[in-house]
Amino acid sequence: MAFEGTENKEFIRDYYTGKVNLKIASINPTAQEKVDILGWSKKPETEPVYTGERDGVQTARVEVNFLGKEGEKFSHSFFVENKEVVSKAGDKVQHVNVFGQFSYLPLDGSIPENLSWFSTEGLRKSFKGEEELVSMLMAWKDTRKGQKFSFSNFSDMFKGNFSEVKSLTSNNSVGTFTGVKQTFGDDGVVKYTQVLYPKLFVKQYTKAEDSPNKTGGTYKGWVNAFTEAIEGTRNAGGQLNVNYGEKPYTFTKVELAKLSWLQGDNAGTSTTATKAEPAF
Repeated sequence: MAFEGTENKEFIRDYYTGKVNLKIASINPTAQEKVDILGWSKKPETEPVYTGERDGVQTARVEVNFLGKEGEKFSHSFFVENKEVVSKAGDKVQHVNVFGQFSYLPLDGSIPENLSWFSTEGLRKSFKGEEELVSMLMAWKDTRKGQKFSFSNFSDMFKGNFSEVKSLTSNNSVGTFTGVKQTFGDDGVVKYTQVLYPKLFVKQYTKAEDSPNKTGGTYKGWVNAFTEAIEGTRNAGGQLNVNYGEKPYTFTKVELAKLSWLQGDNAGTSTTATKAEPAF
């Protein structure tokens, strides 16, 4: 990942854990936008590439650059593939409608009785990775129940046309969880990367703690929502080498030497650290 136009620039970056509201600075910036928006001191000689191919399948990367209240920089990429999302049993395919709602439906696309609420307006098969991207964008746009949110031609991204997603604007922030990822190379050298939890983005005004609703039930706050999400992910063997802080996940600048890790099979030791990666 480049920074200020060079791959080899030495620098020191800060690391953060915990929950935070972030503004979006840019989406899939061009070479010139890296200078104008992200503050690079030198324009890259070539335009960034956001498309590719994996195992014969077209892929697209939507890079979102975020800014914190005090100018903290974060970057997260959403990877989507030009293929449908099939259930583990192979009997259902994920669909999306014009309201940005996702659901697994039978192979013929029919709507089961228990999904009678799921609108068929604009119904189509979704692309792999699309749900995570759309969920973040809807939280950022503060899309309300009954409001439409859809792409006119999502597949254009696989051809390198990101104009639709780049045209989206909002003055809102989006809530997310910051963490530090620790990995080890084959040579035992440790690498630290600032990351965002990819599966939970919330609207800026979402309450941190649970609160009662009008029906006597409970609105789940984003702290408990995250706790459940990360526990489920880790029980499945994922995110073991990422430290997001401790509940209530107060946004904090951290020292790498004081962080603990749940490494699992990726455990290792090292006394030599690589240079930290920049945010943009």
